[in-house]
Amino acid sequence: MNKNLIKDHKQIGIEQELFFTSEYAPGAPFWLPKGMIIFKELEKFIRKLTEKAGYQETSTPIMVKTKIFKESGHWENFGEEAMYNLADYETEQIQELDAILQSEQETKKIIKAFEDSHNGKAPILAAFDLHGEIPLKNGEIIETIVTCTKGADGRYFFNRTLKPNLTLKPMNCPESTVLYRFRPRSYKELPLRLSEIGRLHRREQSGEINGLLRVRQITMDDAHVFTTDEQILSEVKSILDMMISFYDSFGFKYEFMLATRPEVFAGDEENWKTAEKDLEEALKSRELKYTMKEKEGAFYGPKIDVHIKDALGRDWQLATVQLDFHMPAAFDLKYVDQEGKQKRPVMIHRAIFGSFERFTAILTEHYVGAFPIWLSPVQVVLIPISERHVEAVEKMAEELRKENIRVEVDSRSETMQAKIRQATLQKVPYMGIIGDKEINDRIISVRTREGKDLGQLNLSHFVKRVKQEIDQKV
Repeated sequence: MNKNLIKDHKQIGIEQELFFTSEYAPGAPFWLPKGMIIFKELEKFIRKLTEKAGYQETSTPIMVKTKIFKESGHWENFGEEAMYNLADYETEQIQELDAILQSEQETKKIIKAFEDSHNGKAPILAAFDLHGEIPLKNGEIIETIVTCTKGADGRYFFNRTLKPNLTLKPMNCPESTVLYRFRPRSYKELPLRLSEIGRLHRREQSGEINGLLRVRQITMDDAHVFTTDEQILSEVKSILDMMISFYDSFGFKYEFMLATRPEVFAGDEENWKTAEKDLEEALKSRELKYTMKEKEGAFYGPKIDVHIKDALGRDWQLATVQLDFHMPAAFDLKYVDQEGKQKRPVMIHRAIFGSFERFTAILTEHYVGAFPIWLSPVQVVLIPISERHVEAVEKMAEELRKENIRVEVDSRSETMQAKIRQATLQKVPYMGIIGDKEINDRIISVRTREGKDLGQLNLSHFVKRVKQEIDQKV
């Protein structure tokens, strides 16, 4: 395909009324009804694939306490500044905190720290920030920054700032460990495969936002598998099979890459070596060619990334499978083995196509808006030759709808050629032209979006053909 002929997914999204972005929500798309059809079809596809592989679907909260990301290591390694954090405390908590900060004991402690920072002689108008954790009666801890300023008259003035205690989650993995810890686990439950189609938020820089390719609000196809050491190889091989099946369905060419331990990592080196060996063995057992991405693993474990090439030969990193020995230790995950002893599970992170937004953008440009029939928002447009045919055509359309075919009737007061042109521009797979003969004989004169004339087809045969193509994901 000529790269000069490619349309940007943002342009196609507007032309075909799929999605758009707005100044009111930078980095988060608005999905129009036709775009949501594509979204939901992808959702159905991945759900069917994960259910067949033995996954159980879950859902975890979008907003959680920041402490979970501190415990997981994401706060430090992913970056606090990359998250959407907010301070939201109960009125009673604020009142109790202020009472503590205004107490004589706490005031003296702050002033002493202030003066000590200036060798006991803080100058007039100097300011000092004291970071601290204030425990409340109920055991809750509030992180605060108290700014102490020395006035012109030598008196001290205080101002407090509350540090964030809540975060819009940028990833699902720490919360998946909360699901695991819901109750004691036995080796008989492993591998425990938990999937989630979760809404995430990441603080991307404004200059990096690009339509659906780079967003701040993400819908992620995600899953976490908790296994024994002995089950790692079979689980990773199963995930690789899912990836291959998925990308073959779209006709993408793909390449596997093994990413190893980065410079900054969590856990110990022995676990990392074991994890890297397991992933490499899984690739070799499936006789898959792969290349190395040295020092590009996640901070908690090595990973296999899948890179695809679209119709323009552009490279995209989408699917991933990652081994993680760190998080099970950080959250003290356990299961009881056959001998009744407490053991530590291994956690596998898995995404088949990553974010719905990015994958939809890639598909939109890959197909230049001419989606496969199973993904097409409108699969058939019926075009009455004249106004007197509209009523009969609507009845035909209803027959198609009963067969779960997405169909529209173009009853506008336009010429037939104008209607054909509009359906072609909208990349509708099939157009059915219907007049007196078609109504009397229950046939449809069929054209494709490529301009091919399929002639007159019996209505029931046409329905069967379309349904077969949808089911086979042609």
